[in-house]
Amino acid sequence: MSETNQLMVCEQCRGVGAISYAPCPACSARPIGRSPRDVFEFWFYPIDAYHAALRHTQIRFDRVVNGVLALIVVAFLTLYYFRVFTNLFPLIIACSALLLCIMRQIRHAPEHTTVPEQPYARDESKAQSTSTRSWAEVRRLKHAHALNISHTFSPDALHALERAFFIASEKQSPQVTAAHIFSALLEQDQVQTMFIRLLIAPKDMQARAAALLQSGAVQSEPYIDAAVWATVFRAFDHASELREPTVGATELLEVIVASEPPLTELLLDIGVKQDAFANVIEWVRVRNRIQRNSTRRARGGRGRSRGDTNRAMTAVATPFLNNYSQDLTRSSLFGQLEPLIGREHEIESIFRIMQGGGAGVLLVGSHGVGKRAIVHGIADLMVAERVPDVLKDKRLVELNVARMLSGVSPSDAEERLLTMLTELEQSGNIILVIPAVEKIVGITIGQQQSMDVASVLTQELGKRNFLTIATTTPEAYSRVIANQSLGAVFQKIDIEEPDTNNTIRVLEAKSGYIEFKHEVWFSYPAIERIVLMSQRYLHDAFLPQKAIGICSEVALHAASSRGKNALVTPEDVSIIIAEKTKIPVTAVTEDEGAKLMRLESEMHRRVIGQDEAVTLVANSLRRARAELRTGKRPIANFLFLGPTGVGKTELTKAIAEVYFGSEQQMVRLDMSEYQDTASMTRLIGRPGEQGTGMLTEAVRQKPFALVLLDEIEKADPGILNLFLQVMDDGRLTDSVGRVIDFTNVILIATSNAGTQFVQEQLRAGIDAEHIKNQLIHGELKQNFRPEFLNRFDAIVLFQALTQAQIGEVARLILAGIGKKLEERGMVLEVTDAGVAALAAAGFDPEFGARPLRRVIQDRVENTIASLLLQNQVNRKDTIIVDETGVHVRR
Repeated sequence: MSETNQLMVCEQCRGVGAISYAPCPACSARPIGRSPRDVFEFWFYPIDAYHAALRHTQIRFDRVVNGVLALIVVAFLTLYYFRVFTNLFPLIIACSALLLCIMRQIRHAPEHTTVPEQPYARDESKAQSTSTRSWAEVRRLKHAHALNISHTFSPDALHALERAFFIASEKQSPQVTAAHIFSALLEQDQVQTMFIRLLIAPKDMQARAAALLQSGAVQSEPYIDAAVWATVFRAFDHASELREPTVGATELLEVIVASEPPLTELLLDIGVKQDAFANVIEWVRVRNRIQRNSTRRARGGRGRSRGDTNRAMTAVATPFLNNYSQDLTRSSLFGQLEPLIGREHEIESIFRIMQGGGAGVLLVGSHGVGKRAIVHGIADLMVAERVPDVLKDKRLVELNVARMLSGVSPSDAEERLLTMLTELEQSGNIILVIPAVEKIVGITIGQQQSMDVASVLTQELGKRNFLTIATTTPEAYSRVIANQSLGAVFQKIDIEEPDTNNTIRVLEAKSGYIEFKHEVWFSYPAIERIVLMSQRYLHDAFLPQKAIGICSEVALHAASSRGKNALVTPEDVSIIIAEKTKIPVTAVTEDEGAKLMRLESEMHRRVIGQDEAVTLVANSLRRARAELRTGKRPIANFLFLGPTGVGKTELTKAIAEVYFGSEQQMVRLDMSEYQDTASMTRLIGRPGEQGTGMLTEAVRQKPFALVLLDEIEKADPGILNLFLQVMDDGRLTDSVGRVIDFTNVILIATSNAGTQFVQEQLRAGIDAEHIKNQLIHGELKQNFRPEFLNRFDAIVLFQALTQAQIGEVARLILAGIGKKLEERGMVLEVTDAGVAALAAAGFDPEFGARPLRRVIQDRVENTIASLLLQNQVNRKDTIIVDETGVHVRR
């Protein structure tokens, strides 16, 4: 006897269970096993050439015999049809053949056992203490104390193990390894579908797996090593933890890859991360679970009454309650509820409260996080009898609050509720569900009359004659329930947004219906991108609801653009996200690293000079973007200093265009309008009024944008304190309590503070870097607090423009005029002398490029406008700008 991880392997038969075609006398056909708790779990499904050939021969023989019997049934039934009034002999023969066929099917059907299911509440003290048995003890064990786990393996899983044996034999390997089993699994349609969803060709994957198999020179049959048997038993344990009834190919695949580093490295080499692989396996598992649910619910609910009463016939009917409610257990019984993914912790908390004598559970979560799905999951568990005793043989009834309150006065609504609660108490077999319980409590909005029947509900719940599950939102809880007596009778459970992995699995469960409806196929990278992009760019709703909505839109787009059976890819997701957020597709899909590396050249197309400022901004963006992967701050915070007209605003527009894809992705606020504390309501909104904050509402609608705070030195100090939280935490709470996300924002503040000091220092010939340090540590402190200045990633000092740079600015402005004339079929030609004349006339070191714009407007734009209005210039004419003015050449 040898042991590997407390696993007993019979050395006499080497784990086969048979010797010379007879059961092994040493282990009595229990060749590999262990004894956790009080049951000896063993494997007996001989995997060798003889038994495999025997099974295949038996299958072929059964098919032939059943075919012959089926032909006899059809033939004799046909004869009986034509001789029905003369001879009963054909009918007797046909019935005999049919009976024999059925008996053969029963006799030769493979024995099957379900995996022992762990209790719903996790047993953290799962038995790992394995009592060692001798083979003599194993031989004496009765059938009730021994479990052949091979009977819990699905045909696909057994076929994979058998196929792995033959792959090892073909390679002349001395033993069957995990790599052989992995290669065998890759031949199965279900596993190939998994890799197709990962956008990996199955043939490519098979070729890579084949490279891991080493050829040998052994002529004898390979044997399965004890380490591989340990993996097989771990697959059995994994299925038990997942509460799967059988050990399928998915469980075997997941355990093999997790236990073999070379296989894990193989997946990483092709870009498949561990989470992605686990989620795709769960995708297959969820599909199988959905298919089994209807059968399992029917089997579990076979003893359930289809009416209002219970099995003991002691419950009282509830006709009035039925008019204003839906029986969720009945809906589950008929397969009308969608499966619950995850939320085990929340379910366990609900069960624990009810077992502990709590009368009411209040699920508090935002719209779309899955409160209703949890209630539906409880209904499924009740039908399957996988609930605590206090919930067994009960009905889960959901109250239709809107129907109960419709068309009645508050007193009538109170009477209806009282009547229903009376029926509820008399019935004795109902768990009541009250969605949006704040509607019953009553909320007075404006001049509307409140329907507050909270006192009735509180009084009845206090009697503890029935159990209740209610739902509400965090806002409604704090505003309506928390400070009232109703809040005291409920035990609160917070329902948070699911994390990324759980949301992905929810989408995998929902995708089946969406795929069927639109006749498309989802790839896993598309599902993953839907979740990640929803988290990053959509902030009006919560996961998983917002991701489910995007999933439907993406499927519709793929079907309409590529037709039936289209494979939904990440690019489809990017297009839909771009349409919803108004972000150009390139801004979503293009690699951010490449975009940032060319940031300087792109900005210099619009900004003349300011090389130091452009370089500093680009470097800061690159550093900040790398740090953002682990932090919760805006993409970058900049303070632009310098005199007017030197390009601060133009550089900001260039950043918006290059980094965000368009100038329209910029939110501009003139801070001179916020010179007192009262103006703060303009930024975050008026108390209690949604959508009134100019800053918060703009960022909520455009979460991927540039925020420009122009002339920030003019704002009230209290307003500046507001931006401390934005720059540090990347969020801001508006007037109705919504948290606005600023983590996808570049925040730029411009200021003319210290301009006079800078100009004086420059005239004195002081180095620019020295001026900047003096400005930050001296002059700026008169306008800004140190903690405010420290929040900026970079403080950029813009230099005054030279006359040569003013000339380059003139060329940019004239190029813009030329583009407008090209639309009319005309050409604008500008001479060097013309540019020099305009630059000389518009040069003013104190005011930058602003005087130049006025000069061009007066000398060029006004003249061209007069020519156009007087019809003195036509299509194909050339307008020339030189040192003497504007001329037309035909």
